[in-house]
Amino acid sequence: AKYVVVQPLDTMTTLFEISRGRQNGAGLMGAIRQRVASQGVPALFSGLKSTALLALPYAVIFHSAQTVAADRSERIMAEYQLRKGSISSPQSVQQRVALAGMWGSFVGSLAASCVGVPMEALKHRAQVLGKGRARDLLATVIKTEGVRGLYSGFKVTLGRNMLYNVAQWTSFPIALTLL
Repeated sequence: AKYVVVQPLDTMTTLFEISRGRQNGAGLMGAIRQRVASQGVPALFSGLKSTALLALPYAVIFHSAQTVAADRSERIMAEYQLRKGSISSPQSVQQRVALAGMWGSFVGSLAASCVGVPMEALKHRAQVLGKGRARDLLATVIKTEGVRGLYSGFKVTLGRNMLYNVAQWTSFPIALTLL
């Protein structure tokens, strides 16, 4: 459901970035009007199918890797504290949970990017073109650029996802303790 709401905003952002590079770009609203006039309102949802198709595998991979990495790292830190003989205060437990969440989200983001980056690449191509089925776009990218074309922007997307996920999964346990 969130993709249906966010997709037009994402498409508008992509159109705005493209229009900024043109000498006679009409800005965001001009780019939107031009897209809707030439291809209709459904063009604002370009890339939604590829996003929806890969959202589940992305989420499963992220959450599986994140959970395993966070649980294991929290257990390792707890065992280390026990070996040192230090008493687990509520503050040290909170720190362990926050660090474990940070590590888990880093690992989850890295693992899920194997699926997420091709999803983003196909979505952006659909947004720029304003049309195209995910299967056709996938075939075109592989034919013209090879599999590596699906991973264009890997570092930037991975960096964005890591920052977002680390902030989300680290701040949540801390916020719960403040309630």
